[in-house]
This record gives sequence, structure tokens and C-alpha cells, in this order.
Amino acid sequence: MRDLVRNAPGEVIGSTIVSLMPPDPNVARFCRQAVAHLCYSKDQGALTVYSVSHDLHVGVRTLERACGDASLPPPKEMLDWITLLVAAYTAAATQTRTCRVAAYLGVDSQKLWRLRHRLLAPAFLREPGTSVREFERVLLGFADRCGIARERANELAAHLVA
Repeated sequence: MRDLVRNAPGEVIGSTIVSLMPPDPNVARFCRQAVAHLCYSKDQGALTVYSVSHDLHVGVRTLERACGDASLPPPKEMLDWITLLVAAYTAAATQTRTCRVAAYLGVDSQKLWRLRHRLLAPAFLREPGTSVREFERVLLGFADRCGIARERANELAAHLVA
């Protein structure tokens, strides 16, 4: 599983997340660092807002203000979205079940269920589908939460899972 996660291009999902958001250097760096931590730094402990902000030498409050100013979710919720996006994208790219990838990332099946139900709209949860469809649903949910046009998110999803 380690190889599946490391071989899934973290730069791709990191760039995708950043391209959907308003330009703020602190938020962009925060998102890229969180993706890198999930994909490449399994041995560094739990992914928290503090650990990422500490790595970037940026205060937690600075990140909270930057997210608020850009009408984005708070940093903790951003980490939850990033975790779901990385798990779903890796599963789609490697044709593996999302729960298996999530478990490797330190998210057990109960926490994955709670993340899905807290972050995704009920309509998204009822749709059956493959891991590719799940990635599309998560990306669209993230775009909706961030106030990004669905057309833009659909274009990115189609490009990434083609």
C-alpha cells in the first residue's frame, strides 16, 4: 500500500486543490504541505493544522484568517477535505478501494464514514459507483464548499481520471 500511495502523484492532487482556490500563498502552501505529508511523510505523525503550520513557519491564526478572507473552510476542515481527496484520488488512480487507501493514511473505516457524512451532501452519498466516481463526488463536494463553479470542478475531475 505504501507504494500505491507514494506512486500516486501527490503533486497532481496538490496542484488541483490549489488551482480551485483563490490565490493566497499561505493557503496554497498549507494545502501542498498537507498533501505532501499524506503522500510522502507517513512516519511524521498525525496530520494536524499545527504540524503543517509549524512545518511552514506560519501561525495557525494566520492560516485561519487567510482561509476566512478567501471564503474557504477553516484549516481543520481543509485537512479533512484534503485527506478525502487524496484517498479518493489515489484509489481512483490505482483502482483500489478508498477505504484501503484511507486506512493506510491513518483513517480507519469509522472515521472515513464520519468524514464522508460530515463533508459530503446526502445526495452524493446515495450515488453508487466506482472509486473514480467517488473521487468526482469528493472533488465536486469540495468545490461546492469552497464556492467554486461546478463546471470547473467537472473539467478537472474529467482531466484527472481520464
